[in-house]
Amino acid sequence: MALFVVQSGDPSLIPRYLGGGTTGDSINLGIYELTFGIVVGVLTDISRSVANTTGTQS
Repeated sequence: MALFVVQSGDPSLIPRYLGGGTTGDSINLGIYELTFGIVVGVLTDISRSVANTTGTQS
């Protein structure tokens, strides 16, 4: 959403869609959330793989 607001060029959209702060802050937060999601997904995949090889999956 922050990228849409930046590309629109209308500064009145910032408080309406992002709730305050700057578009840069929102983009940074989105990148952090995306990174966290990827890390959790990788850890889940590793956990499943280890459980399958050790036979501890229930």
